[in-house]
Amino acid sequence: MVLFLHAYGAQTDENTYSDAHAEGTRNFIELHSLYLKWKDGFFGSRTHYRTQLYFMLLDMMGHRIVTGYDYVLESPELIYQQKLRFAFYGDDWLHIEGRINKESIKKIIGDDSSLLLSWWRSGKLVSVSGILRDYRIDDWGKKIYVVLEDITVKVPDRNKR
Repeated sequence: MVLFLHAYGAQTDENTYSDAHAEGTRNFIELHSLYLKWKDGFFGSRTHYRTQLYFMLLDMMGHRIVTGYDYVLESPELIYQQKLRFAFYGDDWLHIEGRINKESIKKIIGDDSSLLLSWWRSGKLVSVSGILRDYRIDDWGKKIYVVLEDITVKVPDRNKR
């Protein structure tokens, strides 16, 4: 186990992961908040919020983004063509592209790879985590397209309630 020392005490790798996860969640919440201001045009012009959105995404390059449990993993016949689809059609604002880490999928499905062939039918919601590498803002459709690296997916932990 590797320990990292901070001014306020020792921290393990698990806590470092938690800090990165917390930062990624904060990034997602800030991105969604600014997206809503841009889409709805509150308290100013859309051009102003679009510029802020552009620079926020630019600042987030190389940083982690962690979504809520709003995505469904679609899997066609081949395991190599996994796709993420926003589960709630009314608010399909963030489109994610990139390769999904197969180990995170295996943690969810275990050894039964046949589950992947019909996963999209189950409607199992997942959280998506990844490092921002590229983005595009679609002014016409009011959507954001991001390319993430090191994408992992996670289902809600029902034991933490």
